[in-house]
Amino acid sequence: MGKLKKQDAHFKKKESELLKKERLTPWNVDTLSHDGFTKTIINKPKKQSKKSPDDESFSTEFMNKHEEEIKKFGMLKDYDASSNFLRHRTHLVCEATANYLTIWCITLECQEKHDLMKHVARQTILMQYVLELGKQLN
Repeated sequence: MGKLKKQDAHFKKKESELLKKERLTPWNVDTLSHDGFTKTIINKPKKQSKKSPDDESFSTEFMNKHEEEIKKFGMLKDYDASSNFLRHRTHLVCEATANYLTIWCITLECQEKHDLMKHVARQTILMQYVLELGKQLN
């Protein structure tokens, strides 16, 4: 029994020493902070089986497939006609169409067809404006 009392007194003495040491330690980031997370998870990109609109092969394939419709859109005169055209052909509202119209503008300028280039450039700006509005709404 005496042995247990000695051991109890020894443990109480150690406990008081630890409390004293804890009180005397300076306050800093190392003594106050603790780990919030014990593991790190790194996100991996999902594999896309479908071609994305940013893909170069998608753009060229899209341009070849819809070239006539894009040129019709580029030649439209007023905003109402453009709006109706795009409402009935929503698949044309994408970056690939804006890219095609931009390339077409550059080609027209190189051919020195300035008036036609200005007209197509207006339609290009209209398409880019519609795309930007769509991004803002999402």
